[in-house]
Amino acid sequence: MSTELQLLLVLAVVDALAYGPGLWRYPIVDTPIGPPAFYVASGLGYGGGAGLVGWRLVRRFGPRAFGWFVAFFMGYGPLRDYVGAASSGLIVFGPGPVPAIADSLAWGAGTALGLGIVLGIGGPAGADRLARGAAA
Repeated sequence: MSTELQLLLVLAVVDALAYGPGLWRYPIVDTPIGPPAFYVASGLGYGGGAGLVGWRLVRRFGPRAFGWFVAFFMGYGPLRDYVGAASSGLIVFGPGPVPAIADSLAWGAGTALGLGIVLGIGGPAGADRLARGAAA
């Protein structure tokens, strides 16, 4: 099974876990997980596109960039989800702060997992000409 498929399955499991206690749900389907197209778009956009940006940042600026990248998406992700929910109605969040916190943690875990996979495939950072201290 490809690593991208594994990441998409993890995202579906997170959505299913959030469905049970009413943290969030997708009203366009009657299942605990969202439509499959949501996961494909997420995998391509965030797993692929953002993963490559994060990969280059970590390889250039070191391990601290990994933490900053994950922290960025822990803030950006819930903001994006809540704005999207308000404007499109594709996702419905439960009341209170717990769904926002859970969404932030889900974004952090997904970003860390995806970026970790990309870094694992990309090889050692020191071998890259963009790595800090590399000879130009």
